[in-house]
Amino acid sequence: MAFSPDSNFLASGSYDRTVKIWDVHSGECLQTLPGHPGCVLAIAFSPDGKTLISSSYEKIVKRRDEFRLFNTCQLSLNWKKVNSREF
Repeated sequence: MAFSPDSNFLASGSYDRTVKIWDVHSGECLQTLPGHPGCVLAIAFSPDGKTLISSSYEKIVKRRDEFRLFNTCQLSLNWKKVNSREF
């Protein structure tokens, strides 16, 4: 899980292969972002809160700009585990 820099949103990753964006104040799920081939292991917001990075068990990292699915890019990694979620 990761809080947005302004602490208004929470991103959670799951074994259902999705990332969910939550409104911290209402508890409402605002968006469900599919696309990972396996369970989501790590999530991080950029310092400005406009980009979300998520990584999965299958060594896939996804970048979502302002959480629009059409702005998603995907990277395949050659290492076994993503150990850092820092920008």
